[in-house]
Amino acid sequence: MITAFETSARALAAQQRALDVTSNNIANVNTPGYTRQQAIFSETDPLTTPNYQLGTGVVANNVQQYRQEWLDREMRNGLTSQSGYTSDTQLFQQIQSALNEPSDSGLDTSMSNFFSSVEQLSAKPDDLSLRQSVLSTASSLAGNFNSVLGSLSSLRTNVYSQMGSNVSQINSLLTNIANLNASIATTRTTNGQLSSTLLDQQNTMLEQLSKIGDIQVSRVNGVANVSMNGMAVVSNDKAMKLSLQQDINSSTSEVTATISMTDWKGNPVGTYTPAGGELASQMKYYNVTLDDKDSSGGFSVVKNINTLASSFAAKVNGLSQTGYGLNDTGSTPPGRNIFTSSDGGPITGANIQLNPDLISHPEDIPTASAAGTPGNNDIIRQIGQLVNDSTTVGNQTASQYYAQTLVTVAHIGGDASNGQAVADATVTQVGTQRDAAVGVNMDEETVNMLKYQRAFEAAARMVSATSEMMKTIVNLGA
Repeated sequence: MITAFETSARALAAQQRALDVTSNNIANVNTPGYTRQQAIFSETDPLTTPNYQLGTGVVANNVQQYRQEWLDREMRNGLTSQSGYTSDTQLFQQIQSALNEPSDSGLDTSMSNFFSSVEQLSAKPDDLSLRQSVLSTASSLAGNFNSVLGSLSSLRTNVYSQMGSNVSQINSLLTNIANLNASIATTRTTNGQLSSTLLDQQNTMLEQLSKIGDIQVSRVNGVANVSMNGMAVVSNDKAMKLSLQQDINSSTSEVTATISMTDWKGNPVGTYTPAGGELASQMKYYNVTLDDKDSSGGFSVVKNINTLASSFAAKVNGLSQTGYGLNDTGSTPPGRNIFTSSDGGPITGANIQLNPDLISHPEDIPTASAAGTPGNNDIIRQIGQLVNDSTTVGNQTASQYYAQTLVTVAHIGGDASNGQAVADATVTQVGTQRDAAVGVNMDEETVNMLKYQRAFEAAARMVSATSEMMKTIVNLGA
């Protein structure tokens, strides 16, 4: 009788434990990062006598978490790819906005307007209103170059700021993961069970980290050891620290962003070059695409625009220096430039400007090949013919070179967009698979709840029946 009472009492406790776990699953059905749990039942040791063995019931002394490590790994890889392409797409859109093409106010239109005004002036080189029109379109073209380069420079500054925020977030996540490792190791139960809550928090942090940079994870008894680019950044309860800085090449003045690493004692251990994730995208755009002095050999839109501006100005100035204005005299040309730099250095897209000496003196525009010949249009006509000069920049006309730059930018954007679409589909697919394997299914939990509830009620009836039987036996003895 005592055995029956104990067996029923154990059944009550086991079903209660299972109901608690089911209740927790239902409560966290919408909790991000939560992994389904299940109480594990096991039969207790039987009561053995010389004549028979009698079962003694059930216990639920372990709770299993339905975690699929390979799905977690695939999700982290997918998130790394997705966040990298998303960053590429967003930065491409900002570059496209800075270029403002196609439009009526873009660089291509400004160059066309300049050549159109030059052509009109070549027909009437002594017309002051047409000369003023040339100055206006030249000033507008220089202003457009300035605007584009200013926007791209601001974008590069903003990218560096975003990189700094990401590095800070990486350091915070690495520290928190190391602290979680320590907590997981110390909260393990006597039977080796790990804290499901801490494991869920750990996995959420690992996924957040994978969005910023590529990571590799190995687990030992629930402790996550993390590597980035082959370097162990979290080992048990110790975490490395990353630092972002700008390196300046003393010869070329090129500024590049680098990330250094120090161990938990503060000792330098090398540099980190992300191979994927948002940080890799940002470093690529900062160090190559938006770098005006890029030496990597990759595509730099800023370098291309600067090359276009300097080559365009060199071609125009090379001809204007040989010409004469309306009031020039003598046998030696005054060597007047139409474009100059605002800072006195080599002309770039950032500093190109209309020669200030011409702003109030349209009569000084070099149009003639000889002094004292107002109707002479030799020089201005040659400047107008530059529109078709295939030696202007990179064995192309200015318009062709710029068009090729825009095509390359479009290809970058197309690759980013296509990559993001594939990555989005991958993350969605893996997420669906993981939800099916480890997520909370309300239909299943409802069935479990009813099953454990009825088992609990049956065990309660057994306790009640056994108690009544014991009372009867006691009364018979009295």
